[in-house]
Amino acid sequence: MRGTQANHPQNPLDFRGTFTGWCVLYTLHTPPRAIGELAKEAEVRKLLLSHLSPATEEMHDAVLKSIRENYTGPVTLAEDGTRVQP
Repeated sequence: MRGTQANHPQNPLDFRGTFTGWCVLYTLHTPPRAIGELAKEAEVRKLLLSHLSPATEEMHDAVLKSIRENYTGPVTLAEDGTRVQP
């Protein structure tokens, strides 16, 4: 039953398990909660998240909520063509 509904964690935005279901996503990408923890610890002023997984496209609100559990600064989710100035 690899990758089936039965293998999905309660909260895919904070998965810390084995290589099944949602975990495959987070072997390649950092979980949102960890992003928030790292941003808080590093005292960053702004976050610009790029190279977003298509698997999270419909969950942007939940991703932001998970990040904001630890990080309270501004967060921008980059889209194709996003340009920033230093």
